Amino acid sequence: YGFLGKIIYQFFFKSILKDLKVITVSKNLTNINNYKTSRIYPSEIDYRWKTNLKKTYTEKAKLFYLGRVKKEKGVFSLINLVNKFSIDFDLNILGATIIKKSLSNKIKYHLETSKKEKIIEFFDKNNIFILPSYTEGYPKVVLESLSRLRPVIIFNEISHVKANFKGVFVSKRKSKSLQKTIIHILNNYKKIQKIMKNNKISSKLKFQTDLRNLIKRNRY
Repeated sequence: YGFLGKIIYQFFFKSILKDLKVITVSKNLTNINNYKTSRIYPSEIDYRWKTNLKKTYTEKAKLFYLGRVKKEKGVFSLINLVNKFSIDFDLNILGATIIKKSLSNKIKYHLETSKKEKIIEFFDKNNIFILPSYTEGYPKVVLESLSRLRPVIIFNEISHVKANFKGVFVSKRKSKSLQKTIIHILNNYKKIQKIMKNNKISSKLKFQTDLRNLIKRNRY
């Protein structure tokens, strides 16, 4: 059924887009470049994300993942990688629908939440955000982490997410490579944070304005 579903999806996808313009978050999405496209930059960043920034200690790797606890999001791959570390670490996973028991006391699951203050609190109490997804367009969590001055690690499969952002590091999906990247970040944390302050991060207001203007231009 999976193969048949893919054929049916592609048929309707191509049929519908013949007379429409695609609004996309990334030029890296499959087959999108064959159609008329306009790119937008989704963001939830408002003043609360950029104020009352918290300091963090770097004597220990405090790793954070925010997202669905699904295989395709790479979270289980991440767990396998960190379990092979020779360094001390904690990994907080925010996004579980039910609390799961971890085989390691270094890994903790937390229930999903949409409360901005709670999410900001998790960014602040950890020092590195890891996005282990296999595919991504324009993940808002990267903007959120950079806004709280928390460095980000992604893997090769989504290296395009780095773009021109400072403080985003690309690692191989291997335990040794990931550990080496983490050590580099912790050893150069203040220097990295200083550079990250130069990032130009799109705001929620700008995203809303750009989307309204795009719709107006293409209304007729």
